Amino acid sequence: MIRLLILDDDPEVRYGIYDYLKQDYEVFVTKNIKEVFKIFNQTNIDLIIFDYSIISINLKQFVVALKESNDKILTMILSDQLEDNDKKCLFQSDIDDYMNKPVDMMELQFRIEHLLKKRSNQYRKLIKTEDLTINCETNTVIYCDNKLEFFNKEFQILYHLFSYPNRIFAKEELIELICDNDYYINENTIRTYINDLRRKLDTIDELEIVTVRGIGYKGVIKKVVI
Repeated sequence: MIRLLILDDDPEVRYGIYDYLKQDYEVFVTKNIKEVFKIFNQTNIDLIIFDYSIISINLKQFVVALKESNDKILTMILSDQLEDNDKKCLFQSDIDDYMNKPVDMMELQFRIEHLLKKRSNQYRKLIKTEDLTINCETNTVIYCDNKLEFFNKEFQILYHLFSYPNRIFAKEELIELICDNDYYINENTIRTYINDLRRKLDTIDELEIVTVRGIGYKGVIKKVVI
């Protein structure tokens, strides 16, 4: 399971993020910088989210120490509105992402997913079951040696859902996934794509797209991924 560490001296922020993310991740929280490295020694943390004001002038040294403890660690800063010089300092310090306070929890979720996908080279290349192969390099689905055809945006949604089976994706996230600058997409568009995908997947017993009322959709793989 993906492990997150939240470093913030505001208990409302710490535990607000914890409560929101604990269903999808294993979340650790602390208000103490020294506690960070104690946690690092006890478990493998994938992403640390920390408040800029706690680190501030020692940011670069702190990030270096994090990377020395775990060279694969992802870093995200939370801060009040940043000035341009602050932003420059962040990225010179090898920070992966930053986000302004107050924290929009849904945006935070999207940013975490984006960082994790980036680290894993934009999803796994293949999703496989005994009779099924979904290949993101060729945008193809092979089922029982038969190739199924999908339009590009259909495939993006399909691959997104089944790369993280049983994980609920909000409709807004799917809109962001396939939205082009010159193409207007709303919830009705997503609903149409989902209906078309269900029709094309009707003969594939292994895959099911489930509607989560009031939230969005999730992909269910009915056989163990190999």
